[in-house]
Amino acid sequence: MGRKAIGVELLVVGAIVLIVSVGADLMPFSVPGFGWKQIVGTVAGVVLLAGGGYVYRAAARGA
Repeated sequence: MGRKAIGVELLVVGAIVLIVSVGADLMPFSVPGFGWKQIVGTVAGVVLLAGGGYVYRAAARGA
């Protein structure tokens, strides 16, 4: 598996984690309010997105 593929996978996983964390209040079983678990999920999603973007761009440049 190449570095580009790893970057894409990190981007996809980060986007999914971010969307689920931010949209958790829209789910019928959730408790209202933006809790600490949503904050952790949001931060993790952003970090995964940024890391995936970095890895993908570095691989695309040939570094």
